[in-house]
Amino acid sequence: MSKTSGFFPILDGYQPFQKLSEAVRENKPNIVSLTGLTDGSKAHIITALILSENRPAFLMVKNRKEAEKIKQFAEFYEIPVYFLPDYEFCYYELDAKDSALKQERLNFLYALSKKERALYLVTPSAFFVPVVKSELLRQTRLELKIGDELSQKELISYLSTYERVDIVESPGQYSVRGGIVDVFPYTEGLPYRIEFFGDEIDSIRTFDPITRLSYEVVTEATVTAADDMMLADTAGLIETLKQEEKQAEGELKNIFLRDIERLENQGKLTSYDRYFPFLSEMLSFVTDYLDESFLYLLDDPNSIYEAHEALYKEHYDYLLELHEKELIHKSNLSFFREPKEQMEKLYHYTVVHICFIKKNYGEKLPKEEICIPTKSVLSAGGSIGIFVEELKEYLNEGYCVLIPGKSRSKAEKLSYTLSNYEISAPVTDTFSYAPKEVQILPVPGFTEGFCYPELKFVYYSDIYTTDKKKRHTKAVKHENAITNFSDLSMGDYVVHPVHGIGEYLGITRLTVESEAKDFIKIRYHGSDYLYIPVNQLNILYKYVGNESKSVRLNKLGGVEFDKVKQRVKKSCQDLALKLIDLYQKRETAEGFSFSPDNDMQLQFERTFPYEETEDQLNSIYEVKKDMESNRPMDRLLCGDVGYGKTEVALRAAFKAVCDGKQVAYLAPTTVLAQQHYNTFTARMKDFPVTVGLLSRFRTKKQIDTDLKNLKNGTCDIVIGTHRLLSEDVQFKDLGLLIVDEEQRFGVAHKEKIKEMKNGVDILTLSATPIPRTLNMAMV
Repeated sequence: MSKTSGFFPILDGYQPFQKLSEAVRENKPNIVSLTGLTDGSKAHIITALILSENRPAFLMVKNRKEAEKIKQFAEFYEIPVYFLPDYEFCYYELDAKDSALKQERLNFLYALSKKERALYLVTPSAFFVPVVKSELLRQTRLELKIGDELSQKELISYLSTYERVDIVESPGQYSVRGGIVDVFPYTEGLPYRIEFFGDEIDSIRTFDPITRLSYEVVTEATVTAADDMMLADTAGLIETLKQEEKQAEGELKNIFLRDIERLENQGKLTSYDRYFPFLSEMLSFVTDYLDESFLYLLDDPNSIYEAHEALYKEHYDYLLELHEKELIHKSNLSFFREPKEQMEKLYHYTVVHICFIKKNYGEKLPKEEICIPTKSVLSAGGSIGIFVEELKEYLNEGYCVLIPGKSRSKAEKLSYTLSNYEISAPVTDTFSYAPKEVQILPVPGFTEGFCYPELKFVYYSDIYTTDKKKRHTKAVKHENAITNFSDLSMGDYVVHPVHGIGEYLGITRLTVESEAKDFIKIRYHGSDYLYIPVNQLNILYKYVGNESKSVRLNKLGGVEFDKVKQRVKKSCQDLALKLIDLYQKRETAEGFSFSPDNDMQLQFERTFPYEETEDQLNSIYEVKKDMESNRPMDRLLCGDVGYGKTEVALRAAFKAVCDGKQVAYLAPTTVLAQQHYNTFTARMKDFPVTVGLLSRFRTKKQIDTDLKNLKNGTCDIVIGTHRLLSEDVQFKDLGLLIVDEEQRFGVAHKEKIKEMKNGVDILTLSATPIPRTLNMAMV
């Protein structure tokens, strides 16, 4: 049974929802106005409608931001979601197109053509762009099974839209070696290795495109076109271009001649966008994929229409400019459908207009009005007291309350915290509606909670969220993989998973086997250069070493990079063995058991000006859990620069001070010590905590004062460099030692640290040497 399936029975018998279901079930030209929904309840109602009607849903929202929000909510409800991304128009010659967007686009179109029960999300900017006809797309779908009679030559002929390479590394590529064909479809997460025995498929396996190692043997595989826009009738297009070329003049005539030559010699173009009007027999629009089997919903139709109008005009003006420059044929100006014409087909069926309050959509007046009253449920602003009071009010009024715990550990911690306030809130794997009950589900939550007053049901999102700034860290795939050319500048150092560190020298155009293509140029040691097709950009990684020092480039084809990887691997293994030995020794030792968080601790944590990341919250909870045990803590907190390790240390230090213990923070450099001192004093200025600093930036008088206060216990936290390890530093009651980058201290210093570790809780912060698999990891 699904964890979230219990969400939907609360709507059983609810008259407004039943009325909505009956309206969409009739499926005749009709407009239903659905009002009263907030963002959180909107996704709940849409998903419940998909499940109750057992039909796919076509939902249009005004922009990608709204689409991502709905997508997140719907996936939480375990409904498949497909999103049609904005199309990258290319009227100039450039091979570089975002492969991730291409993959997302193809996944959407193939699922839509099969009418899978799912939520299909579209924005106006993607809605008005032509797509390949559904029947043509379905014809290009090739189902392969072991034992099928299919020659290798026939499969290669089918892969005409793919790029043939020596080694398959990215989606949209294939390679041939003897009786083996490797192919990486855009619609699959891994490439296939297909082995032939004569004219029969002998085996099919998935494999890792980096290591080349097989994952598993499969009985069947689905291979789709690598680009829906490359399914053009080449012969027919050549003939059309020859006719148009005779009448063309200036630069447009040269473009026609160039593309005719490419089609005759290479069989395809890098972009067909300028020839959309000549390919009308193979093109249609998303609306042509739709029929009566779908549910149709528009989220704020007025905003959608305004966005559609603006995009259409902007694109038309752009086409007009290109036509005036003689870069495109005039037929492009009349090819795209106007917004009203494009939207009209949706109104052949029942369309639900979703608005918080009633609005008319131009001349489209709703024939039926349904209101499902909901209200947003905001977080308690970080105050457990406010949250408990709100919770008790809901329970007294007979509400059923659901809280997502994000993870099992967080859910159990919240359940324990609420039990201290005499509120029973069990952690459950399957939610079920029950009045006057609080249930915690260990699943990710929404950014916004919601409440159905008429149903006596309330859903809380993150109860501790305040109005904090969100960290604008760049999302990356596969650690530091580069996904966009904007991530690179000329001269940047990049890392290839096989060849190692090189220098990025921009994009260059090369002719390979009579075909001109764009390549990424990378310089290696000496006079070695590596050229990578631009559509393989995502196999490169940003170099994250210390670029202030001279970076040594690897030799192309050498063994140096393999040796470096082996040394790093060995270093990680040695560290793991060292930690195991350390834990064996400390497992039987007795340590100080810190008290659970108090109100002052919660007040201090609310002063953090940013929204905590998932990794931070996990790490903070694990550190506190260790501190509250009766065994000495010895934690290694590993994370990239900027991922918030210092905030974890701050909270651990404050927790120790709240129990009357002293804290020592050991930093490897004077500058870092000063920075941490500034951070600690700024965060703790409103609390009764004294922070000292031992470094060469301090005068002798200041150091003597801090040493005296450490000894008599009036200094709670001391931050210092190696000076902190001197013989004259004495603590009255040291409870926590925080070590920043322990590997940067010498042997003598490490021996001194070991002496300090006896019976004391230790938290070590490091950006290395743990592999960069996780943003923040606990060991």
